[in-house]
Amino acid sequence: GAAAAIVVAIVLGGFSASIGLVRANQQRSATERLLASSYIDKAQSLCEQREIGRGMLWFAHSMQIVPHDAEDLRRAIRGSLAGWRGHLHRLSTVVQHSSEVRSVAFSPSGLQILGSGSDGTVRLWDAATGQAIETPQRQELDMAVPHKPHLFQFRSLAISPDGARIVTAAHGPTAFVWNAATLEAIGEPLQHGTDEDEVTFVAYSRTRIVTGTGSSDGTVQLWDADTLKPVGEPFGRGGLREIVFSSNGSLLAVFTNGRQHRVWDVQRGEPLGPSTEHPSVIAVAISPDGSMLATAGDSEIRAWDVATGQPALPPMMHGGVIHALAFNPDGSRIVSGGNTRIARLWDATTGQPIGAPLRQRNTIAAVAFSPNGDRVLTGSLDGEVRVWDLA
Repeated sequence: GAAAAIVVAIVLGGFSASIGLVRANQQRSATERLLASSYIDKAQSLCEQREIGRGMLWFAHSMQIVPHDAEDLRRAIRGSLAGWRGHLHRLSTVVQHSSEVRSVAFSPSGLQILGSGSDGTVRLWDAATGQAIETPQRQELDMAVPHKPHLFQFRSLAISPDGARIVTAAHGPTAFVWNAATLEAIGEPLQHGTDEDEVTFVAYSRTRIVTGTGSSDGTVQLWDADTLKPVGEPFGRGGLREIVFSSNGSLLAVFTNGRQHRVWDVQRGEPLGPSTEHPSVIAVAISPDGSMLATAGDSEIRAWDVATGQPALPPMMHGGVIHALAFNPDGSRIVSGGNTRIARLWDATTGQPIGAPLRQRNTIAAVAFSPNGDRVLTGSLDGEVRVWDLA
């Protein structure tokens, strides 16, 4: 009898222990399921806030802790990862300039990328491989900025439609024209204004080069693209913020008095519409067809209907100080970059963000789209230039 009682006690004890273990496993599984669900919620929230890179990491964390028997959660996580992955933009190429990058551009073919820096050099790379195409050339300081060698740095650049030449703007009243294949200077520097003026904007068409001064002079000067001689008199209407050739060949310029901004047709000498008002503007961009003006400074981007001067879109919240803006070739997207070390893409028809931010390690001071709009260039103050695939 005693032996039987002992056997029964052992069996019952083992049974109780098994029940305890099952309950412990169930409790652990429930805790893991609850924690995984909270990670999924956080991931989804981040993705919906366009912090898609961080959201994807939280989805990955949730997959690591989800219980083995929670196949429903696993399916949900895999579905979310697949769905949000399409909103990420792939970093395809990274190159390094020798100084702070102030302006970037694609060649008309889209096969090369260019960057101009604060050390007075223009660099050219293969857009696919990032390999440097030619040794950077530097114009002599005494030709660039008489008596101001410490201010020698390129502030913007433009490429001729055939890709054969580049024009760059430097501190002081000077622009340079370069052979795009050899990066050697062509002809004499283009002198625009006096020693007190600064050429800060350039543009290139088939027959014309344009220089613009962003100082108190605030004028636009046309030059013959072949002879490099001035054409006509300088045109000005106050502080100059941007010059660009529209898709129909018109030369458009944005003039400002600090708070108000107006788009002018330079060749006709007429405004395209009334002024818009946006204080503390640092960057502006004009859509390729000239119908929309984007302005940006602290935190937000505003888009305006050029013909009416009225807002065309709700404000687009980038955050921080915005240093660079650009439209894509068909005017359907805007890219912005600033001191938060990110660039953002925006739908130019709705004002909504597109995909995840494009991250860099320093302030983004220059942005540009490729000729077909499927890539974006970002250039930062640490000299790094990145190419992003948008497709």
